[in-house]
Amino acid sequence: MDVEISGEVKTENKEGLRSDIVIYDSKGVLILKTVTDDKGRYGFHTPLSRNEKYTLIASNDSSFDKAIPLEVAAAKNFKFMGLLILMPKLKSGKKYVLESLNFYGGSDSLLPESFGSVNGLAMLMKKNKKMVIRVEGHVNHPGSGYHAECAKPLSEDQLLSERRAKRVVDMLADRGVEKERMSALGLNCSKMLFPNATQESIAKKNRRVEINVISLQE
Repeated sequence: MDVEISGEVKTENKEGLRSDIVIYDSKGVLILKTVTDDKGRYGFHTPLSRNEKYTLIASNDSSFDKAIPLEVAAAKNFKFMGLLILMPKLKSGKKYVLESLNFYGGSDSLLPESFGSVNGLAMLMKKNKKMVIRVEGHVNHPGSGYHAECAKPLSEDQLLSERRAKRVVDMLADRGVEKERMSALGLNCSKMLFPNATQESIAKKNRRVEINVISLQE
């Protein structure tokens, strides 16, 4: 079905920002690629399937990618109107959550809707050819407060967090990003955003991947 999508891309200071706009389906297949105007405004129609999950990625040279999940079942009259995308400035030494990327519980297998975010990060690294990153993996460990498990170097949680980070590195390498520009680190459950998370929708936020930008230039 034909879906109308429109909005603006802006800096964190609310200034319009010319950016690439791409849409991927849940398998990471490119559906659409377009460009905003100089003030960051975009608007287009594209055919999308009902009940399919898509990811809209905004990307430019100076910002970290922003991912917006799209699902036609949630669209009003098959429209996504007025989508405001605020782009965080890309800086050395700063960490960014890789949005719309998540894993099945207890696994390093990505949820289907995650592939668009990986593709978007690969695109960003190809635009910034000297960008060096560390991919940091996290796990969810429900309960009260900090767990002793979170400090165990060979615990299942620690190994899982490492596998999650390495999975993203491997996927970026498969998409043409040089491995010497990437490293992987598992942080176990030591950096949970929600230490007491038991509800699945909240626990997913703990099972995240963060991108630590080590450097942007040699």
